[in-house]
Amino acid sequence: MFWHGKSSEAGTGWGKRGAVQPPCGRRMVMPDPRPCVNLKVGAVWGLVTLLFMLSCGGGMQSIKGEDKAFLEKDFWQRAEAMFGEEGGGYWTREKQTEVRYEGGNWFVRERYHYQIVVLDADNLGEYADFSIPFGPSSRLLSVKARTITSTGEVIPVESSNMHDKSRMPGFMLYSDRKARVFPMPGFSDRCILDVAFEREDEALYFMDEFDFGARLPVHKASYSYSLDSRVYLAGFRIYYRSYNVAAKPVDQSYETHFGKMVMWKWDLEDIEAYPEERWMPPRERFLPRVALAGFAPDEQPDDWDTFTHWYASVLPELDEPHPEVVECAYQVAGHIEGEPEVLHAVLEYMGENTRYVSVDIDDSGWRPHDPREVLENKYGDCKDMSCATVAILRQRGISAFPALVRTQDNGPVDPQLAVPLFNHMIVYVETADGEVWLDPTAAPCPVGYLPEMVRDLDALVIKGKKGVWKRTPDTTPYGSARTTVTEITLEATGKLKGECRTTYTGDLGVERKRSYGEKSRWELGEKVEEDVASCFRDVSLDTCLLVNIGEVDPVVTISGRFTKPSAAIRLEDRMVLRLDFLRPMVAGLAEMPRGTERKYPLWVPFAFEEIDTVRVRVPAGWEVAELPMDVSSPAKYGSYDLSCIRRDQSVIVVIRNRLAAGEYQGERFNGFLDFWSQARERTSQDIVFKKI
Repeated sequence: MFWHGKSSEAGTGWGKRGAVQPPCGRRMVMPDPRPCVNLKVGAVWGLVTLLFMLSCGGGMQSIKGEDKAFLEKDFWQRAEAMFGEEGGGYWTREKQTEVRYEGGNWFVRERYHYQIVVLDADNLGEYADFSIPFGPSSRLLSVKARTITSTGEVIPVESSNMHDKSRMPGFMLYSDRKARVFPMPGFSDRCILDVAFEREDEALYFMDEFDFGARLPVHKASYSYSLDSRVYLAGFRIYYRSYNVAAKPVDQSYETHFGKMVMWKWDLEDIEAYPEERWMPPRERFLPRVALAGFAPDEQPDDWDTFTHWYASVLPELDEPHPEVVECAYQVAGHIEGEPEVLHAVLEYMGENTRYVSVDIDDSGWRPHDPREVLENKYGDCKDMSCATVAILRQRGISAFPALVRTQDNGPVDPQLAVPLFNHMIVYVETADGEVWLDPTAAPCPVGYLPEMVRDLDALVIKGKKGVWKRTPDTTPYGSARTTVTEITLEATGKLKGECRTTYTGDLGVERKRSYGEKSRWELGEKVEEDVASCFRDVSLDTCLLVNIGEVDPVVTISGRFTKPSAAIRLEDRMVLRLDFLRPMVAGLAEMPRGTERKYPLWVPFAFEEIDTVRVRVPAGWEVAELPMDVSSPAKYGSYDLSCIRRDQSVIVVIRNRLAAGEYQGERFNGFLDFWSQARERTSQDIVFKKI
C-alpha cells in the first residue's frame, strides 16, 4: 500500500538544481525486537528480567525517548481533533530519495517512514496489514515496523512474520513483481502504526514523484532528495515541478570531499483527507505532489528526446519476424487485404483472446513483455497488449507504433517538464486513409473507438528512437446513450404491470460490457437485476434477462418484467397515473446535497443522453381525460424534453435527457442541481383516465 506513482494535475512552481545533498530528516528510533539482558547485572535481576520477557511474549517493550509524546493526553486530544472524523490519520508521511549515477545507470535509494494514528480500528481495518512492493530492478534493503499501544507498549513486527509474496499470483508474466507483507501486531483502537523501509531501484532513466496527501488526513508530510557527487560530476541537472504545493523547498548547500552537495526538502503540515464523493473528479488532480527528472547539460527541461531514446531501448523488438508473431498475424488476418479490415480483425482477436491484467507502472513496470510471451500466455497489461498489437500489424505491413498517454482522470502530461508520468499505452496507426487510434485494452470495440479517458489527449508516439507528439481524437463513432422502451398494462385497480428493454451504447455500452465481463455467472445475474431496477422506482421485479452483448460494437441490451401494486390512484370515476415510477440516470442529481456540502466539484467525464419511451395501454372501460404537457428546456447543463401522443388504445410518452460533460462547483454546481431538479418535476407529470 506504500509506493509512489499516483498523479495530479495543475500545479505551481518549478525549478532546477545541479546537485542535492543527502536528506537529514528525523530518524525513527526502532528498538531491538528482543529486550536485552545485561550480563553484568546479578543473576537474580537477570532472572527477573527473563521472567518479564516471557510474560510479555518476548517482543514487547516499553515506550521511551521522543515517542513518549504519544502517551501524553495533549497528543490524543490533537489526534481526535485532526483525525476523529476519519477514524485516524498520518502523523508522519515521509520519503527521502538519494540518487547516484554509476556506469551509465541511475541508482535511486528511497527511505519511507509512516506513522499512522488509529483511533477507530474498524474504520481503518485496511491498515492492519502492510504490503511493500518491489520488482526485478529494485530490492528492499530493510523493513522495520512496530505498533505502539495507548498504554505505552511497543510491539515490533518480527522478521519471521514478514513474507515475500507475488503481487500477481498465478500470472507468470508478472512473477517478478513481489511484495513484502506482514500484519501489524496489537492493531486496535488508539494505537500508532510505525513503519519504515528502505528500497533501492536501478534504472536507465531518472524520475521520481511524491504525493504529500492521502485518503486519510496528514499531520506532517516531508519529501527530500539528494544527489551523489557522481551525478553532479557527470553534468546532470535535476528539475522539479510542484503541483498544488504553494510552499517552496528548503535549499541547503555545503561542501564535502566529494564536492558540493545540496538538499531540497519540502515540509507540509495539516493536509486534509481526500475522501470519496459521488460524481467527483479523481482526487489525484487535487493532491499536493512533486515530480522530478534528470537531464544532461545540453538538454532542456521540455526536451523529451532523452526519455524517448531511453524508452525505445526498453521496448521489445517489434519488427522482428518471430515465427509465433508471423503465424498469429496470418492466422488472424492473412486472408484479408484492406487495411481497415486487417485492423478490425487484429483488434477483435486481441479483445477475444487476450485478457487484460492490470499491473502498477513502477520502475520495472515500464518494460513491456515480448509479444511472443503475451500471445502465448493470452494476457497482459496495456503495454503488453499494445506492443503485441503493434508487432502483429507490422507483420502485415501496417505502420503501427506504441503511444504513451496520461488518462484524463489524472490530468495532462506537463509539456514544460519531461517527467514521464504516463499511465497508459495505446496504438497509433498510419494508414493510406489517415491516422487511426486503437486501444487493445478496450477491445473488442470498433476500429477508431477510444474510451473517454484517452480522448483529446497529447500522446507521445514512439517511432524508432524518437518521440512524436500527436493528439488523440475528441470524438467517438458511437454516441453514449441509455435507451429504455417500456410497455405498461394498467389495471382498473391501479396495479401496473410492465415489460422493459434497455440498451446501452457508446461509452455506457463499453462500461456495461466491461462490468458484465468481470462478473461470475451468479454475480452477473445480480448485476443485470440491479441495472434493470435502476430504471424504475419502487417496483417489484419478476424476471431479468441479459439479451445481448455486442461482439464488437459497444452495445448491451437487458430486459425485465415488473409490477407495482398501487401505481395509479382511484378518485371516484378518475384514475391518475403519475410518471414518477420512471427513474432516469439524471434523477440522482436532483437528490444530491448542494455545493456548500461538497469538497470537490461535480464531474461529468463524458456527455450522454437517455431516452425513455413508455407506452401505457388504456384499461378496458376507461378513456384518456388528460395528457402530460409537452416540455422542452435546453441549457448549458444539458436539456430535457417530454412529448406525449395518443395512438390507438395507448398513450405514448417520450422523455429525453441530455447531460453535458463538464465540472460544476460553487454557484454553477447549485444551478446544475436546480436545473435537474426542475427536470424531474416537469417530466413526472400525470396521465388522467376517466371511466366511460
